[in-house]
Amino acid sequence: MVEKCYHIKGDGLFHDTYTLVGAYEGVKFGLEMELFTVDKRTLTPVHLPLPASSPIKGELAREQIEIATSPHKSLTTLRDELVELTRQAIDLAESQGASLLPIPLLDAQFTIRENPRYQLLERVLGASFSFHAPRVASDQINIGAENEEQAFFLYEQFRNVLPYLTGLSAASPFRGQQVYRFMTRLDSYDMAVSEFPGLTGYPKALSSLEEYAREIESLPVFQHPNSYYKYMRPMPQRGVAAEIRSLDKQPTLSRTLALAALTKGLVMAALDGAPLLSSYPLLHETFSICRSEGVFDQQGTRNLLCLAYTHLPPGEQEFLDPLFDDPRPPATAMVEQFKRGTSIPDIYHSIRDVFHAEVRRYVQNDTPVLPQYYDSW
Repeated sequence: MVEKCYHIKGDGLFHDTYTLVGAYEGVKFGLEMELFTVDKRTLTPVHLPLPASSPIKGELAREQIEIATSPHKSLTTLRDELVELTRQAIDLAESQGASLLPIPLLDAQFTIRENPRYQLLERVLGASFSFHAPRVASDQINIGAENEEQAFFLYEQFRNVLPYLTGLSAASPFRGQQVYRFMTRLDSYDMAVSEFPGLTGYPKALSSLEEYAREIESLPVFQHPNSYYKYMRPMPQRGVAAEIRSLDKQPTLSRTLALAALTKGLVMAALDGAPLLSSYPLLHETFSICRSEGVFDQQGTRNLLCLAYTHLPPGEQEFLDPLFDDPRPPATAMVEQFKRGTSIPDIYHSIRDVFHAEVRRYVQNDTPVLPQYYDSW
């Protein structure tokens, strides 16, 4: 079957004409993790040179890397690849006296990597992009689909539950050495493209590839799928029904995988005829509450967890345990520690130590036992 294609007129910055074609290959799931590379002792951001053969990619900031998995049907296979890539990144960092820090760093100093595309973004998006864009870090979940119809069905289903997923992920409560709000990262995310605010925001309802093409064409600048910076977006050219971009970087690998498991379970539920309808018709307003407070509806969140659990195959349901054990977002524990007198640098050191120890335990035992100082990250 030949996929339909749509031509998108551009402003010449990225392209004059972009041809959008669906490349769907099935219901699969992929993860992308953005991590800061920091000095092992001070946690000051440092540049980590990457070998040409490394599967680890450099991000916008020279002091940040991205770990991206292939798309997988199995969560176990997804976990195995994620663990191996993270192990390689940790080994590389430690060989150069550095560590990986799995949280947004909103008060540090960064340098943008020398790259023609990044230089173009700086020139067009201005000083706000240069300042804010390097400071964010996220976990991104990619949901694949069989075909266009299924892709946009899933996209619409996840528009309804995006506040729940986002609230569960809240993990960036600090700015200026004090508590700001639970998802401060999203403020920096929005500010990075504040010259063209139409690039970001809550995802619009979309029902087809053609409608998405016309939406891209209406962007105020660039007119390219990669510049559609909504909190969730289709990426049909990669076979992705929905790329969830609103999640904060999770402080532990197990929680990143738990969010992926929740996503898979909800996809399976939706495809099995259980529509993911939100109890809150005002999605934009509900999402705003999540940015400030994290999880806004404990019962609704637990209902979604139970729905996902019942639609995951045996052997994958256990991936949800971190969310059942503590459905509060990581920001809750971070704020509680701060209020008990723990300094922000000490909180970050603890997060770094837990993350590294957890990855080692995954490698050694396949089932991590977190250190005693794990505190609901």
